[in-house]
Amino acid sequence: MKDLPVAVITNGSLLYMPEVRDELMPADAVLPSLDVDNTQLFRKINRPHHNATCEHLTRILMAFREVYQNQLWVEIVFFRGMNDSEEFFIN
Repeated sequence: MKDLPVAVITNGSLLYMPEVRDELMPADAVLPSLDVDNTQLFRKINRPHHNATCEHLTRILMAFREVYQNQLWVEIVFFRGMNDSEEFFIN
């Protein structure tokens, strides 16, 4: 598959681990999810580990962006009445 482009879809929660980042470096694109910008909605939509916060995930993604040289596409899934308002887009 070396001749085919590779994209990795991920929730991004393990990108803080150096071995995970290293494994992703050859990918042509990495697509982490980031659906909301506040922890309350983050917990409701993603149901993450109890220690996880959207602030932590945002920091992880920003740190990954510093070292990853290929395409990074942030995936946002919109949920009616939760993260689809004008207020969500302004923040």
